[in-house]
Amino acid sequence: MHKIHLLKNELSEVYMNLALESFALSLISIFVPIYILSVGYSFDYMILFFMIYYGCIGIFAPVSASLANRFGFKHIILFRTPLLIAFLLGLHNIENLMFSPLILAAFGGFGSSLYWISINSIFAKYSDKIHRGTQTGKMVSLPQLAALAGPTLGGFISFIYGFKILFLVTSAIIIISVVPLFMTKETKPHINFSFRKMINIKANLKYSGYFTLDGAKSVASVIFWPIFIYWGLSGSTTGTGFAQTLTGIGVIAFTYYIGRQTDKKGKTSFIKKGAVFLALVWFARIFASSSFEFFIYSLLAGFFTVLIDVPFLAASFDQANKENPDEFVVFRDIFIGFGRFVFLGLTLLVSDAAMKVLLGFGLAGAASLLFLFF
Repeated sequence: MHKIHLLKNELSEVYMNLALESFALSLISIFVPIYILSVGYSFDYMILFFMIYYGCIGIFAPVSASLANRFGFKHIILFRTPLLIAFLLGLHNIENLMFSPLILAAFGGFGSSLYWISINSIFAKYSDKIHRGTQTGKMVSLPQLAALAGPTLGGFISFIYGFKILFLVTSAIIIISVVPLFMTKETKPHINFSFRKMINIKANLKYSGYFTLDGAKSVASVIFWPIFIYWGLSGSTTGTGFAQTLTGIGVIAFTYYIGRQTDKKGKTSFIKKGAVFLALVWFARIFASSSFEFFIYSLLAGFFTVLIDVPFLAASFDQANKENPDEFVVFRDIFIGFGRFVFLGLTLLVSDAAMKVLLGFGLAGAASLLFLFF
């Protein structure tokens, strides 16, 4: 009974931290690419910024794991908090930096790596196989619920007070988000990560490909879809934020149900259905031109993303617990970062900014469709 109570407490801490963190970052995250463009940087430079940011999440994953061995996951998240705030402060002064913004991108990627290695490892350790679909559903839906009004509120704050105030509000909430993690004792891993050892496991080789695809489809939602809406709505941050809120509604409405069903019926069938429907949404987005289309495709993407993400994440954690969960999380983050890096790099092959976005939609649709073979 004590062990069950401990597991529930640890997962509750994860949920609370993710909820606060997600709310804070939802205020600002979809506007970061737009902000970089608005202060005068080119579209290609913005893409390069995020290539370095996401690439460094993967590159620094083993380093983050090594630091967690020494200090523990929760203290790593605590140490990462001032790094994230410094990154946000650097972003809102990006046009006045004394160094290249690409260095800032690498710095931000390192901080992100510290966080995701730690929070995912805690979840992998304390979730259980029987209820993992339901628990994964909560891990996805509760942060979305907390962040539901974030994009719209962020758009309103940026419109009334400007991006700088929005960055400061976000930083304050991030500081508060760390508190729930220290309601129970520290968790220290024993990670001896070997990339060669992990890739030689047959099941891991399969997962490496799907982690790469997962990274590709997710980064398109974070960067290209908000920019496309922003352009289509003539620079309306409020409308762009509202579209992202609709995506959150789609996620929340479906996530808990899908999580419970994957515990009962298995994961593969849901992933295959999600692959088809989400791919169709991505391909349809290429032709979107009205507010109604922007909003309805955002809502549908929320529904269908859940069909892939919840069962796939649960299956990933099942696989993680067949080995060393912490080492598997490092392996996962390396390939997700690689997928995002390659996806963004491919869009640089075309010169026109609008064509980059449309190519991104096509690539995201293809990445989604390939989950049909999971």
